[in-house]
Amino acid sequence: MDISSLFSTFGMDSQITVINGEICEVSNPNFDSKIMVCHKALTFGGRDNIPDELRVQIMYENNNTAFRKYEATGNAALLGIHDSEDIVCAWKLKFSHATQGTISKQIKRKYIEKAKKIGFVQAPPNRSGEHVCVFRKEFIYFYLKNLSWLHDAPVRDLNEHFVSDNEHEISEDHSIDENCRIKGGMNVLLYGVPGCGKSFTIMAKYCKDSEAVERVVFHPDYTYGDFVGQILPLTDGETGKIRYEFSAGPFTRILSDAYNNPGKKYCLVIEEINRGNAPAIFGDIFQLLDRDEDGNGAYEITNADVAAKVYIDGRASKKIMLPSNLFIFATMNTSDQNVFTLDTAFQRRWNMRMVENDVFKSKIAQKPILDTKIKWAEFADTINGLIITKNVGMSSSEDKRLGAYFVTEKDLHFFTTADGITQEEADDRNHNFPEKVLKYLWDDAFKFTREEVFKNGYDSLEKIIKAFETAQGDKRFDVFADDIFGLNQGE
Repeated sequence: MDISSLFSTFGMDSQITVINGEICEVSNPNFDSKIMVCHKALTFGGRDNIPDELRVQIMYENNNTAFRKYEATGNAALLGIHDSEDIVCAWKLKFSHATQGTISKQIKRKYIEKAKKIGFVQAPPNRSGEHVCVFRKEFIYFYLKNLSWLHDAPVRDLNEHFVSDNEHEISEDHSIDENCRIKGGMNVLLYGVPGCGKSFTIMAKYCKDSEAVERVVFHPDYTYGDFVGQILPLTDGETGKIRYEFSAGPFTRILSDAYNNPGKKYCLVIEEINRGNAPAIFGDIFQLLDRDEDGNGAYEITNADVAAKVYIDGRASKKIMLPSNLFIFATMNTSDQNVFTLDTAFQRRWNMRMVENDVFKSKIAQKPILDTKIKWAEFADTINGLIITKNVGMSSSEDKRLGAYFVTEKDLHFFTTADGITQEEADDRNHNFPEKVLKYLWDDAFKFTREEVFKNGYDSLEKIIKAFETAQGDKRFDVFADDIFGLNQGE
């Protein structure tokens, strides 16, 4: 990425006057005057004791030329450009007292990686209280329009720097009647084995009378910006100019709905909460999770961007808190591997509820498995007993059990041409049960005790699945050792 492509973002042509290899002047319809840009490509080779740094090196006289422009008009920038990843690093311009050589500026790679994901980040302030800004190229206009303060204040304070000229005229007609606000708001985290019915329980027990449900799924790449919101560039359809606005995430949207509609119940459902880095995703919102006896948040925080979306009057300076009509539910599989650990401080802010894994109460309990006589509940109960006994001494053995809804009714159904499909389609659908269940038992539940559960001669998952699929009726279960389902007792 060169300086020309950087300033042609969104197809907006800029006039670039090159002064030398490190300085140019840029004019663009977004700006009232020209901007002096001191720029250089980022390179490897930070300070010796910090190996994960990149740096930019600028001739001192070019830095000072740009600084004089900045001092006179405020329209000058010092940029380090990452050629291959469309990332820009920006430092606050400061006068250099050097008389020769270069000025070196450093940035840690982790902030570049974070900017690639969420768009715009600020490194923590240095000893002088100044932030380095790191952003994708589409944020260049946002940065240049606001560089007068972006290095000195956190970007979450954006609204404080864009106060409407008519803010003092904001109507006070919109008032919230707190007397009619629903009480009882809570944070509930449901946990249990995969397929035990956690999501079903949330909807059937907790959210059935809710006005609206906002559902999100945490995963390793899910961020605070995805959950709470982030600043994004928008193009004005009439003028073509770029503006930057805070785009609310699901948390902010449902918080706003709940606050402004006190007589209605709202539910936020977080699936797979431990698959993402929950403390990092919640960020400052974490403090809001404490509740009082009525279900209101026990604490308030200052977040101007969220406040501007929550309060209809746009008062960004007003603190935010959880209203008592906002209920938050989350699910967590206790057996999952390669997930994030929820620390004690985070867990204590939730009411923990274990969902019982009763396979005999599930709606599919008495459904036969394919063309066999074995019902799902009987199969799951027998296998779950083996999981416990064959994995004695393993702390997580209970969590490896088959959930009551580990499979669906379609997984159990034995398809034939009578279902109005071809034989090839029927055979393909009948793969579902062994591919889902036997694979889980082989790869996970009985990973260390396979020889005690499956018959001798099956030394690979491929052989077990093939034997199960080619057999018919109850013979399919011959892949298991010791007649564990009692199918041969009458012989």
